Amino acid sequence: MKRTQTMMYGLMSVLAASVLAMYVYFFDRLEEKPEAVAENYFLHLKDQDFDRLYNLMSIESLEQSGMTREQFVQKYKTAFVDMGVSHIEINAGTPIHMESTSDYSVDYTAEVHTVAGELQENDKLILIQENSGDRKVWRIRWEPNLLLPNGVNLNSKAVEK
Repeated sequence: MKRTQTMMYGLMSVLAASVLAMYVYFFDRLEEKPEAVAENYFLHLKDQDFDRLYNLMSIESLEQSGMTREQFVQKYKTAFVDMGVSHIEINAGTPIHMESTSDYSVDYTAEVHTVAGELQENDKLILIQENSGDRKVWRIRWEPNLLLPNGVNLNSKAVEK
């Protein structure tokens, strides 16, 4: 009887340790990483999917701009149509932890093909963590020039249609 009881305790310990190890392994995989947010940003930018790009932006930075989802999507769609953007090629680095904060930065180069020719843009994403319900998520700090090549004014008459 004592031998059976010892075996049961041993088996239960191994089972508990296995469950804990699986939880830690899968939880780490489920947690959103800055790399995944940056990859999604570049993918949605290439696809000119401004609705999905909006979802990646920091709520705080969008609130500061006063821009709603509809305004964000419409302004960028209009700007990209007005420029005649046919496609975008992106060469991005990997997210680098910024020493002064818990944020990450990603340097990238975007080559924007338009009816007027190619525009080359060197830019930087800043990834910050925000609270979303009971967990923290990575988001991109939005700035007005983030999605547009230098020299393109988001508030120009052509874009304000």
